[in-house]
Amino acid sequence: MSDQPNLPPGLSAGQFAAVLKRFEAELGAGAVVSDPAALTEFYDPYNLPSRTDFKPSAALFPTTVEQI
Repeated sequence: MSDQPNLPPGLSAGQFAAVLKRFEAELGAGAVVSDPAALTEFYDPYNLPSRTDFKPSAALFPTTVEQI
C-alpha cells in the first residue's frame, strides 16, 4: 500500500494541501483525515474487480449542520 496521498483529479499536491488546511481551519484538525492508511476503511467495498480503483483522498467529519 502506498503512503502517498491519492490526489483528487485536477489538483496538484500543493493545491490539495491548501484545501486540507482550509478544511482543518473550518472543521478542526481531528475532523480531517488524509492519511492513506487511515482511509482504507472508506474504500468502496462494492467496486469490482479492485476495491482500490476508487480510493478516497480525504474523509471529513463535520460535527454541526453549519459545518456541512
